[in-house]
Amino acid sequence: MQSSPSRDDNSNVDINERPAKILVIDDDPDVRTLCRLNLGWAGHEVLEAEGGQQALDMMAAAAPDALVLDIMMPVVDGLDVLRSVRSHPATRELPVVVISARVGVEDQVRGLETGADAYVTKPFNPETLTSMVECALGADAEERRGWREARLRELAEA
Repeated sequence: MQSSPSRDDNSNVDINERPAKILVIDDDPDVRTLCRLNLGWAGHEVLEAEGGQQALDMMAAAAPDALVLDIMMPVVDGLDVLRSVRSHPATRELPVVVISARVGVEDQVRGLETGADAYVTKPFNPETLTSMVECALGADAEERRGWREARLRELAEA
């Protein structure tokens, strides 16, 4: 079995070295549970936040390897969290997979332009989400930027 690149600057993680720590941020407890169970079954350590402010408060102490982030949340929404993550040097390169009920092209473009590495619409297949998170963990920041740019081009043509 081939391993992922080793962890260097929080931009990628060797999931064979230790469980990746994934912070799942969603105001829906059922979605958090679904993510926790599936990512946990895949061998990851899963932390949960029920809102954007709680996630921001947890970030420094929790030091997650990746985020699974809902967009539509009260008070501090997912785009605000994403802007904050991308604006801080310590978290700028953190892999972020957005999950959202907002399925429109404009919504996906907004999420990707704000810095999401992938955008998954709800309802989602849990195995697909797990696969996307694992791909993001195994890729460096430059590779994830390439994915984002390619997806933005696809959406522009839609």
